[in-house]
Amino acid sequence: MAAVSYDQLLKQVEALKMENYNLQQELEDNSNHLTKLEAEASNTKEVQSVDMVYDKEGIAQLSKTVERLEIFSVLRLKRSTEASCFQP
Repeated sequence: MAAVSYDQLLKQVEALKMENYNLQQELEDNSNHLTKLEAEASNTKEVQSVDMVYDKEGIAQLSKTVERLEIFSVLRLKRSTEASCFQP
């Protein structure tokens, strides 16, 4: 077995420390990126939940409500017009 000099061991230790530091930085960067992606995914889920409220069925119900309001408005206008025609 070949003897390794003290200087060679120090160089290997320094190289390993540098690699360890670089890997820790990469891990931290990846962790931050993952946190950002999770937040974006959460926001997307919230938007999808809101969109589900306004699905086809909800839009159909809203349309019916608008139609009823329009009918009531027309009837109210017609009633007030007829009432004003009969007043002297």
